[in-house]
This record gives sequence, structure tokens and C-alpha cells, in this order.
Amino acid sequence: MTRNRMIAEQMKRLRAGYGEPLEYRRGEEFALPCSGIVGQTTQQTVTEAGIVSAGQLRDFLIGVEELAFEGDLVIPQAGDRICRLDVEGLPVFEVLPDGDDVYRFSDPLETQYRIHTKGIGADE
Repeated sequence: MTRNRMIAEQMKRLRAGYGEPLEYRRGEEFALPCSGIVGQTTQQTVTEAGIVSAGQLRDFLIGVEELAFEGDLVIPQAGDRICRLDVEGLPVFEVLPDGDDVYRFSDPLETQYRIHTKGIGADE
């Protein structure tokens, strides 16, 4: 087994052992059950006046194969939502661009998304 394949397999085991149940939503189109690991990314912005502002984005590490709808893989898009099903109040997070990207891959074989989001409240 190659090093990259071993990394992808370990990431899959990590999600299986420590991931939490989520629901990935795209408007009224679909709601996909999946599991993922919660992380964060620090985001910095600079205003026109030169003031630096830092904030935290909530990231979700989700296997690419878990995001499939009607046989097609789903590529995360800005405006999609992720609901944490095992957290009291069912918090919802909206997928946001971090710079130009809403996600990046977290392993060399591109088997796991790291999706950037921001909390928007509780599930309705």
C-alpha cells in the first residue's frame, strides 16, 4: 500500500471512529446523511483602513464518497448547509468561501473534503 493510500485509509478510520452524524443540505434539492469531524480555520481580513480582523470558521471533514446524490458526487458550494445532528439545538452552518474556495482536500488522494462554514443558528 502506498503512503498516500495509507493516509486516505487512516482519515477514513478517523471519521468512522470519531466523526459525528451530520446532514448536508442543498436548499430543497437534497439532504444527505453523512458523518464528519469538526475542525476550524482562522480567517484574517484587512479593512481599507489597514485594520486586521481575525475570526474562526468552523470546518467539517467529510469523505467525498459520503456526499453523493442520485449516483453523482456532490461538490460543496457556497450556500449549502451542514446540520450537526448530535448537538443540542441542532446547530446549522452555512458553507462559505474562504478566499476563493469553499473547501479544500485534506489528503493527497482527494478522498476527504475540508468544508469551510460559519454558524447561522439552529435548525428550524
